[in-house]
Amino acid sequence: MKILATSTDAPQANWVGRTDLLREEAQLIWSLQKTEKIRDIWFTATDHNAVIVLECESVAEAEGIVSEFPLVRAGLMDFSCVHLVTYDGYERLFSETQAAETAH
Repeated sequence: MKILATSTDAPQANWVGRTDLLREEAQLIWSLQKTEKIRDIWFTATDHNAVIVLECESVAEAEGIVSEFPLVRAGLMDFSCVHLVTYDGYERLFSETQAAETAH
């Protein structure tokens, strides 16, 4: 299942002098991408928060993965995880009601 994980910085987060920790984070993210646990990762343009799409068996598994991120373990950020489902809005285009309305 696809899980969307979004980060928020801890209020007291201080990023000064965290080069080694940030490098450790990048290494872990890379290893998770190679194993296809992380499918996509971006930063938001406005506040540079992480947006990650994970492929997991459950939300609990995704929460376990992000809880091991070095920046989370250091208390600098947290993640919220939600299960994504396929968009089904296209069904409205092909429903019998819609087809009957367009036939007239």
